[in-house]
Amino acid sequence: MKAKKMMAQVFVFLLVIGLLAACNRDSGNQSPDNTPTTGASAAVGGDADASNAVEEPDDEVTGTAPVRGGMGGPTPEIPVGSDLPDTLANPNISIVYWYEQNAYQNNVSINPNYYNEILDAIPVFEEMYGGTVEYINVPWNDMIPRAVEMMSAGQAPDIILIFDRTFHNLALNGNLTPLNEYVNDNDYNIWGISKDLFTWKGEVYAIPNRPYPTLFAFNRDMLDMAGLGHPDVLFERGEWTFDKFMEIVLATTRYRDGEMITQGVGTWPGDGTARFMLANGTSLYNVDPTGGFATSNLTTAALQHTLDWMGTWASGPEPAWNPGNDTNNQFQNGNIAMVDTIGYFSEVFPFAYGLVPYPTGPFGPDKGLVTMPQAWAVPIGSQNVEGAVAFIRLSQQIFATEGLRREKLNFEQFISPSAWESIFGDPDTVTLYSYDKSTANIDRIFGEMINLMLDRVPAATIVERLEPMLVADLRQAFEGYGDGAVFEDE
Repeated sequence: MKAKKMMAQVFVFLLVIGLLAACNRDSGNQSPDNTPTTGASAAVGGDADASNAVEEPDDEVTGTAPVRGGMGGPTPEIPVGSDLPDTLANPNISIVYWYEQNAYQNNVSINPNYYNEILDAIPVFEEMYGGTVEYINVPWNDMIPRAVEMMSAGQAPDIILIFDRTFHNLALNGNLTPLNEYVNDNDYNIWGISKDLFTWKGEVYAIPNRPYPTLFAFNRDMLDMAGLGHPDVLFERGEWTFDKFMEIVLATTRYRDGEMITQGVGTWPGDGTARFMLANGTSLYNVDPTGGFATSNLTTAALQHTLDWMGTWASGPEPAWNPGNDTNNQFQNGNIAMVDTIGYFSEVFPFAYGLVPYPTGPFGPDKGLVTMPQAWAVPIGSQNVEGAVAFIRLSQQIFATEGLRREKLNFEQFISPSAWESIFGDPDTVTLYSYDKSTANIDRIFGEMINLMLDRVPAATIVERLEPMLVADLRQAFEGYGDGAVFEDE
């Protein structure tokens, strides 16, 4: 009980630093760990695993957007330079971005296959158009405040990175330039992403970046010692399910006299919970970008199943879940069997490890890849929208060719020869993303949800307690923005 009580006491603190702060590692092409969200509202409805005694819900599970075909490259093939102007009237642009250039150069010197979609595109753009890219480097959490500060001073940057926690606030408050006349289908086809991803009531506000996969790194040696199968093999067979995940988690969790020796899994608290929802075909709430309203998904069967399932292994006197901000370190020390990560590790560990997507729930697709969608937007006040869009388009085309080539080489070097193709190349894999992180009290809602779940409170009771809070939060975030906006409670 000691471990459970201590974990509950620190959850609110962990949510603040785990969901708002950056989670950087100098390995792979990755961004800080923030939860993915999109404005898409299509339902995911993979057939339930016949071995799971769970009925499909009568209601449509909304809030998640499926993209079938993996993330192994552009669909269709879009050559570098497509749809780009030969010249620009103004070849000078400015970008506010989080990646520190010295760290990038250091990573490249260590690993020539290291790649970043912005820093690798800058010299290509400058050579192509003869201008200069002003690179404004700030920490992750300072990107939007700096951009807003520059806009207020009449010195708006030309490009910013937006994501789940920032898109709606910026778009609905008039801080982003509509891009309808600048974008084309290839900007979305390159990653197989719907135009609804970053739109609001008919206005397009951003061009999508390649969605970042959220994966579990797992300790092969620990699983072998426990006589367990490897998750990547199960994933390739289409057998990486919630049940198989829980079996591994419980088998690798060990306590002695109430003190944790090893735990089955580690994730960021709110992010991990949201990702399990996505893997089970749902999300905390659904945003309809066309109608201009949001709806809670708390009452859906898929979401309640996710909470009850998590409660069976995450709670109890000896919880199997470490929802902390040091899980990568604990994994590297051999104390956690599986850890949520957003890239590969280039470090050398004293054990063999592999990578696998989130397991699929009975309400999710047979093979799902939970991702963190992000996009590039042009702030209001930019003096060079044409140049900004040209840079964004060029960076994504290079990313989809040279960037993925290098990423594949890194996976082959650090994981296994088949890891990259297995995770990203399977045409039956469904890419999942959702918007459910942009309200004012989202951390509090996830914090209370997790504490109740750890106390083994049934999902139906959790929903009853949190539904009014979530609905009030959605009203505050989405009601009253723009003409004719409508909010629905159901």
